[in-house]
Amino acid sequence: MPSLDRQDYFKSPVSKIEVPDYYDIIKRPMCWNFIGSKLDQHEYMDLDTFNVRPHNLNSPLMTQVSLQDDLFLVVDNAMMYNKPGTPIYKAAQRIRSAIVLHLDELKKLAASIGSEASLLPRPKD
Repeated sequence: MPSLDRQDYFKSPVSKIEVPDYYDIIKRPMCWNFIGSKLDQHEYMDLDTFNVRPHNLNSPLMTQVSLQDDLFLVVDNAMMYNKPGTPIYKAAQRIRSAIVLHLDELKKLAASIGSEASLLPRPKD
């Protein structure tokens, strides 16, 4: 999806200095770099629902987060914060449509191979 973000609007976290009210409105910020880091750390374990290691390693709780949720969160946050018709809002709409198409293709592929197995590599023990 980052390749569809031609202007890199959603590549990095929104700057608190440049956009001081963003974090008052957006409570769960997300960007392509955060998703990339989660992928690198194998926090997403399968297509639909991914186990996420707790930030506090002493916590016994595991949370479930999906890659698709994080992908949608990037663009939904942009559409919530920015006004319709603005370049960022339009880019978010375009990318959101592409996310839906790509996820549908991945799900069809997974179904066609008849596997509930992970589409993403699992961390080595």
